[in-house]
Amino acid sequence: DVLPAPVQINAAMLDDDTHMEGLESAVVELHDVVLANEFRSCDLNGNGALSGDDEWDCSRECGDDAQCVVLENYRTYFQWTVTKDGREINVVTRGTLDFDPEQNLGAQITRITGTLRHLHFGRPPWTIEPRDDNDFEL
Repeated sequence: DVLPAPVQINAAMLDDDTHMEGLESAVVELHDVVLANEFRSCDLNGNGALSGDDEWDCSRECGDDAQCVVLENYRTYFQWTVTKDGREINVVTRGTLDFDPEQNLGAQITRITGTLRHLHFGRPPWTIEPRDDNDFEL
């Protein structure tokens, strides 16, 4: 009871990088979000890495689509996306939750709580990292 409550994040906040920057490393919470409905492989030549214009175009196209996760990025960084009123944020649950986003495409998620991180190269740039099973509710 001595810890502060998580900061509630809404869609407008996700569009305000200055506000979000002030919350970096804070414990935040999102309610009523939707998991992306597609994991797309952009490794078109099967060499295990993204290379060449076609593969990078695929990665950018998928990365710009709120309902799409680049499979190679997920396998490398374990990030997957959810949307809140059309705004995207990454989630990393590997090692903390027994939840497979690939088996739950399009799932409605009631609540995600966790530490907020910023990745300049990320698409989207903000990531929530739940700490344990209590931070996630379908």
